[in-house]
Amino acid sequence: MHRLFMNPTTPLFLHWEDRSGKVNYQNIELAAEVISMNLDSSTVHAYGIKDSTGVEKGKPVFKEGDTSYDTETIRYNFKTKKAWITDIVTQQG
Repeated sequence: MHRLFMNPTTPLFLHWEDRSGKVNYQNIELAAEVISMNLDSSTVHAYGIKDSTGVEKGKPVFKEGDTSYDTETIRYNFKTKKAWITDIVTQQG
């Protein structure tokens, strides 16, 4: 299930259950419970949410090519290709 909220004065806001939300662009994939997109600045902000028992779910997973990053939150700028990431976990190879 997904919800789409649009307001002309605010960013596009997307919410999915079970981290089914994905943004794909070139060799980049971002999956998370909540993804906020600002089309004017070409940025996305993604994060998970706590369920009714207080367990966090849907934390962002950012993939660039063959490299994957599990994060708490991420802000990514598609123009500059730079990210601000908190609590990152990587595994290569």
